[in-house]
Amino acid sequence: MRMYADIKALMEDGLRRLKGLRREEAIELAIWAVVPVITLSLLIGVYSQYSRTKRLVGTKKADMERFAVLRSGYVLEKARIDELSRKASVADASVVSVVESLAQGIGVRGRIVSLKPLGESAAAGYVQREAEVRMERVDLNQLVNFLFQAENGRHLIAVMEFSMKSRFEDPDLFDATLRLAHITKAPS
Repeated sequence: MRMYADIKALMEDGLRRLKGLRREEAIELAIWAVVPVITLSLLIGVYSQYSRTKRLVGTKKADMERFAVLRSGYVLEKARIDELSRKASVADASVVSVVESLAQGIGVRGRIVSLKPLGESAAAGYVQREAEVRMERVDLNQLVNFLFQAENGRHLIAVMEFSMKSRFEDPDLFDATLRLAHITKAPS
C-alpha cells in the first residue's frame, strides 16, 4: 500500500508542476516527449520492413538456386535428346549392315556365327528394326568394346536383350547372344 501511495503522490506532484508551466514550456516538454515516441515507431516500422525484405530476398535466392539446378538438368537432357535424335535420323543402312560394320570396326566380325534380322515395328514417327546376334569365343574386352560402340556409335542402337556364358574349354572366352534394335526416324 505504501508503494501505491508514493506513486500517487509522485503523479499528483507532476501534474501540479505541469499546470504551473507556461505555454512555451509545455510545448517544449510535449515535443521532447513525442519526438522519441515517433522516432521509435518509425525505427520499428523500418526494421520490420527490412526484416520482411531480407526474408523475401533469401527465399528468392533459394528459388534461383533451385532453378539453376533444374536449368542445368534440362540443358543436359536436351543435349542428350538432341544427340539421340541426330543418331536416329541416320537411316542409310539395314540393321544387318549396321551390326556388321560395327563388328568389323572392333575386329569381332569373324566371331559372329549368326546374324538374323527379326523384323521391324513403327511407332511415334520412328522405325525399330531388330536383329539377333550370336558371337562365339569372344573375350570380355571385345564384348565390352562391341557394346560400347553399339551405344556410342554413329547409329542409334539399343541392346534389348543380352546373355553370355563362359566356354567350358576356356573360361576367359564367352559365347554371347544379343538382341539389338536399330532405331531410325520413319520416312515422311
